[in-house]
Amino acid sequence: MSGNNAHFAQFIQHRKQKNWTRNIGDKLRKAGVTLLVFVFCFMMVIPFIWTISSSLKAEREIFAYPPQFFPTEVTFDNYLIVMGQHERIRPQVSLARAYWNSIIVTIPGVIGPLVTAILAAYAFARLKFPARDFLFFLYLVTMIVPIQVLIVPQFMLANALGIYNTHWALIIPYLSVAYAVFLLRQSFMSIPQDLIDAAKIDGAGHLGVIRHVIVPASSATIAALAILLFVWRWNDFTHPLIMLNRRDLYTIPLALSALIQDRENARTGGLLAGTILAILPLFVVFVIANRQFIRSMVHTGVKG
Repeated sequence: MSGNNAHFAQFIQHRKQKNWTRNIGDKLRKAGVTLLVFVFCFMMVIPFIWTISSSLKAEREIFAYPPQFFPTEVTFDNYLIVMGQHERIRPQVSLARAYWNSIIVTIPGVIGPLVTAILAAYAFARLKFPARDFLFFLYLVTMIVPIQVLIVPQFMLANALGIYNTHWALIIPYLSVAYAVFLLRQSFMSIPQDLIDAAKIDGAGHLGVIRHVIVPASSATIAALAILLFVWRWNDFTHPLIMLNRRDLYTIPLALSALIQDRENARTGGLLAGTILAILPLFVVFVIANRQFIRSMVHTGVKG
């Protein structure tokens, strides 16, 4: 009996040592992964912080040697210059005007595709009509066509319609986005049919089903799509470059490009300040929409 107890005690001791060794290995592995993530985050954040810091420096301090990470004297002249509010220096393009132009183009470029995509995705996902799947396939084929191939036809069409060199040339072609329809269709197909049938029993038509069932149940996907559309439209450079040649119509990307060419007035500090101002709305929209995205994920679901 005592021999069995001794073997059992040795077994317990061996298991404790094995568990202790395993715990140490797990902790070291987690510490290594954490350190690696920290290093990568540091490598991505430092250039961004350096850009903010340099945008608040005087021009001579930006190129000072040895370089200083933080400005010795904070100045907002670079921001005033690119916004066209400086007393002495006036760049050829004002970022304040470009901000307004980007807002004019971006807001319809987000709301329009969302509305058309919700309606089209509902039709492809929940309605039955002849050649539905074939039409959806043709719709998806447009996704594999490179944007560069469509630039010349879009330019000729905009010129024929008389909207060339106006913001309408950047709004109308993007009122329908094939990727948005595809993404929402996949989300709508995952919604239980029982919810839709219950809404129809209560007297809801197709628009009522979309408003009270489809959109609330797919709010997470719609929020993510809104972020993507906002980023695409705000950062679009190619199409404004082709469709616009008046400086007072320039969007943010074109204005930054013009500031690069106007180095005498904008200078390096102005370009850095313009970069910060350009990405600021993207950061704000992402933070707001990200909270909505998480909240919608929590409240989305079917309750039994």
